[in-house]
Amino acid sequence: MKGEAVTLEQIDKNFAKTAVVRNVSIAVQAGEFLSLLGPSGSGKTTLLMMIAGFETPNRGRISVGARDITFEAPNKRDVGMVFQKYALFPHMTVAQNIAFPLRMRRFGKAEISDRVDAMLATVQLEGFADRLPLQLSGGQQQRVALARALVAEPPVLLMDEPLSALDKKLRETLQIEIKRIQKNLAVTVVYVTHDQEEALTMSDRIAVMADGELMQIGAPTDLYHRPTNAFVAGFIGKMNFLDGEYLGQDGGEAVIRLTETATLKCPVSTVPAAAGQRLTIAIRPEDVAVRQCDGFSPQCVRGRIEAALFVGAAYVILVAIEGHSGKVLEARFAATGGSQPFVPGDTVDVIFEPHALKLFASQQRQAA
Repeated sequence: MKGEAVTLEQIDKNFAKTAVVRNVSIAVQAGEFLSLLGPSGSGKTTLLMMIAGFETPNRGRISVGARDITFEAPNKRDVGMVFQKYALFPHMTVAQNIAFPLRMRRFGKAEISDRVDAMLATVQLEGFADRLPLQLSGGQQQRVALARALVAEPPVLLMDEPLSALDKKLRETLQIEIKRIQKNLAVTVVYVTHDQEEALTMSDRIAVMADGELMQIGAPTDLYHRPTNAFVAGFIGKMNFLDGEYLGQDGGEAVIRLTETATLKCPVSTVPAAAGQRLTIAIRPEDVAVRQCDGFSPQCVRGRIEAALFVGAAYVILVAIEGHSGKVLEARFAATGGSQPFVPGDTVDVIFEPHALKLFASQQRQAA
């Protein structure tokens, strides 16, 4: 099995008079695991259905390798598909379900038997060949659906939220299994999910979508550390947002007014505005430090502890910022075995890591 590239060029899709996908272009590399990530209504599943052939774009071109498949029938596209609901045939055994695509292609009995045995080993279901779907757990059914989609050795595998019905622990186990199988077979995967942790765990690259548009595409670390807009910053991982005003430069650094009594400094290259303009300031909880008041840090903002939570590996501190009515920031730091150093009601200094600050134009949309 060898993966092939998938290319989407300027794809538009309308339902009636509503645009659900707008001018999306994505080049998926051969053998890559690319996730389409976004909230409900972002257009990610519609985009996947157009690659599969169940929907037709109003404009644009879709190709697999050198083949233009824009208007080909689904059964001619040579792509595998795993649905959110596994769609296994309840009256067929596991082996018969996996063999079904090969029977439709009129493969010989010996080759069908060999391929089914190989796929059972790949998805670690040896010994389950004669069971019916109702005799399997949800995770086992998902593995059968995956084996059925891969048994004909398609160069491209499409997956539409295949783990959403499973519990958290099983989802995490199968994420690792799917990634292992994908790498071993070198198949190209386009994977739809609304779960950003799932996308970060499994993907080589992630395409973040909102309102039918492509917001940003890149490696998980790029999206997390270098979001290009406020929506991606808020949708990928936890993010704090504050309003501020750009005052200009001082000693080669940008100066941002956060409150009447507090200013922040950060690298000039990150500022997307002219002096006097309003900005949205974004910072990850792990880049926010909370300390008992000492008043010495130039990046210091006064706050009051609203809650101090122990969440296993970390403490989560919620702080109301002085001068920002009703604004509560989240700080997160490792729990090292000592007691929680803060209690609700404490007055503290909140300190921001300058190089961790992300600045966006105030009119940019933030993730809900």
